[in-house]
Amino acid sequence: MFVSMLALLSGCSEIYGDLEFAYSNNSAPKNLVKLAIQAFSVSSRNRTGIETYRGIASISLSSEGISLDPGAPFTNRVFIPAKEIAGCAMTCFGTDDQRIDFLLPNTGTDLMVKSSEILLSWCWENKKPMFSGKTKRGWLYDNEQLPPASEFQAQFNSREVFDKQKVQSCLGY
Repeated sequence: MFVSMLALLSGCSEIYGDLEFAYSNNSAPKNLVKLAIQAFSVSSRNRTGIETYRGIASISLSSEGISLDPGAPFTNRVFIPAKEIAGCAMTCFGTDDQRIDFLLPNTGTDLMVKSSEILLSWCWENKKPMFSGKTKRGWLYDNEQLPPASEFQAQFNSREVFDKQKVQSCLGY
């Protein structure tokens, strides 16, 4: 019985397991700031389904990257360097439930976290483009490539332009 529970628990986190495989050996910087957000979800262009960790999860941030700890048994904390994040996008369920997506081409992962000004500022300050909803969907579901960050210079030059694209992304455009 115990062995089957272990197999079940370890087999339930394949998407997060991809992050662990790629990023669990990265050492996190000392200047991480723990966010009040206690939940995140991960989906993948390489695997079906979505995994959500909430209540005991923790997310920390620095200019160098993002640290995730699901807090679940048999999972490890990971540190995702900023250079591994191609850009950001939005997933919105109305005006009161907006999520920011961090797109990670190396693992094919979409990391989704409740939107906050801190996370949006992180994307803009780290010159991570705010991709359109169409671009995110094409990448995640249709195996399309993400455009290079160099195509988004207008967003990097103006927070107003970035924020306008955030609204469009939230609307699915």
